This record gives sequence, C-alpha cells and structure tokens, in this order.
Amino acid sequence: MLTPVVDEDGAPFWEYAARGELRVQACAAPGCGELRFPPRPCCPHCQSFDSTWRLMSGRGRT
Repeated sequence: MLTPVVDEDGAPFWEYAARGELRVQACAAPGCGELRFPPRPCCPHCQSFDSTWRLMSGRGRT
C-alpha cells in the first residue's frame, strides 16, 4: 500500500480530510478562482500565489 507524501502545499488537504471535509485549493486572485489540484504554491492559470481552500460537495462527475 502506498502512503501519500504530505508536503507543505498539500498538508491542508489532509487536515480537512481528517475532519471529514473535502476541500480543494483554489486561486484567490480576483477574476481567476481556478481549482489547483494537486495543490501548489502558484496558480498555473494566472501565476498568483493567493489561494484558499474551497469546500466541495463530494458529488463529483467525470
């Protein structure tokens, strides 16, 4: 069984998961809001370093 490596960028994901919440990092720059998965320090869309952790419904789709 593989164990995930918890790094500084992804640590909040695991902290929220331990509380039973599914949260995904999102860009907090005005006008962007793109989700960042896997978590990373910089938004790949607008290059902002601002982020927040958005609560997801858990009802994903493909």
